Amino acid sequence: MANPVSGATITVNFSVVNQPDPCAGMVVSTQSKSNPTTCGGSDGSIVIAVNGAITPYTYSWNHNSNLNAANASGLSAGTYTVSVTDGSGCTKNLTVSLNNPPLPAVTLAPFANVLENSPAFALTGGLPSGGTYSGQGVTNNTFNPAGPGSYSITYSYTDAKGCSNSASRNIVVTSNSGNSALVILDATNDSPLYDLVDGLVIQKSVIGNTPLGVIYNTDFNPGGVVFTLTGPLTESRTEGPAPHSLFGDIGVDIQGKPFPVGNYKLVANPVSGATITVNFSVVDNPTLLAKKVNEMTISPNPADVIATVSFTTPQMVSTIYVYDVTGRLVKTYPGNLNKEVSSNQILVQDLPSGTYFVRTLDANGNETQQQMAIKH
Repeated sequence: MANPVSGATITVNFSVVNQPDPCAGMVVSTQSKSNPTTCGGSDGSIVIAVNGAITPYTYSWNHNSNLNAANASGLSAGTYTVSVTDGSGCTKNLTVSLNNPPLPAVTLAPFANVLENSPAFALTGGLPSGGTYSGQGVTNNTFNPAGPGSYSITYSYTDAKGCSNSASRNIVVTSNSGNSALVILDATNDSPLYDLVDGLVIQKSVIGNTPLGVIYNTDFNPGGVVFTLTGPLTESRTEGPAPHSLFGDIGVDIQGKPFPVGNYKLVANPVSGATITVNFSVVDNPTLLAKKVNEMTISPNPADVIATVSFTTPQMVSTIYVYDVTGRLVKTYPGNLNKEVSSNQILVQDLPSGTYFVRTLDANGNETQQQMAIKH
């Protein structure tokens, strides 16, 4: 009611009401769907149902702008959205997901540790059978130890539906330690990895950031050792009772540290015995180094009178060096820089029985190293 001072009174009646949504009754749902029958396949389908709306309907699919239909076929795994508009202009959206078949359950049994001079062997333990193995040192499902370290092996399997899964385990390759005065260990489990001899080259890709320990072999009865390590990592330590560890120990648990890439020098001065000086390197060129290690073999091994140093890829060898287990250079042999050769013979009859390390140097300064046993 409005009553003005000047003029007649005005009375009006009005209402505020809820206006129903003209599109509220429209429901878009999945009538049926079929997942792809194979991983990566495209035989899936979706059928849409529309209720409570006014015909005709138009359909707009996100994967195919030209498709105007309630059903979509030839679909791979993924998420699909369809917009449906009815004859009165109401629009509703629906999202439907299609999935690949479940992945196969793949397992890989643990591997036993192997020695670095072990012959190549066929990998087993992957289930279901019929898959393939891969990783550093693996060729045609066969593993060839390329030197001490921990190697990740992956077993991959694809089932009849084209679905793939994999499992991984590590193979630990250990050195034939026991005859070397200095030994590098994996400090996480105290397993020997390398005989530490002068000129040793270690692949960073193999050791990663695993803490490495260095011990003086107690079989040599050093009676105590003074260690001095220089390089990217430095350490000075005096060790009395065994174990004689560069980075110390907790009881019998050898302590270690990750070794960065670089060149190192370790001087070990035992109470009883000669001072040992070794120069070694950690390198970040695993592909090249692995190739070099695998290029060189020695036969027979053990050798008695003559040993043949062979290369899978011919090369010009400038010098062949032989070191004993303390890292001391005991013999050198001249090579041939006039032509590439696949093998060189060296006389070893004058060397005492024992374990040695043979290093070769080619015309480009590249080195290879392999362990050799002599038994008379």
